[in-house]
Amino acid sequence: MPLRIGLPELIDAFYNSHAFRFERWLLDFLLGMKAGPAEVTRLASGESDSFSAWTVEARTSDQILLRDFQGRTRSWLMVEDDGRETILRFGTALVRRDVLVFRALQGFQRFYARRLLAAAARGVMSRVK
Repeated sequence: MPLRIGLPELIDAFYNSHAFRFERWLLDFLLGMKAGPAEVTRLASGESDSFSAWTVEARTSDQILLRDFQGRTRSWLMVEDDGRETILRFGTALVRRDVLVFRALQGFQRFYARRLLAAAARGVMSRVK
């Protein structure tokens, strides 16, 4: 990113992105796990160590690692600031329990992860313009 942003801005843009909205809707309305903008704000600001289906496993000033309530997925967000610009990083992992399911979901997970990070980058850019 040709600008400097912090982890709270990335978390906010990521979980409020258009790409993540369908997942938020599923979690919020179908499963009853609160995933709205207020919950995103609390996670981003560090006021909360949980967000919908996820719990914070680790957090520093520049990165956060979240685990889902079933322990089957991990999500990692990081910002790298070199003083002029920021590199946004996102990682996602499926925990192997059933190899067949793992392999079936792997391609979709890669596709979805790329869309999520791209949407978060667009969200960050639109908020600073």
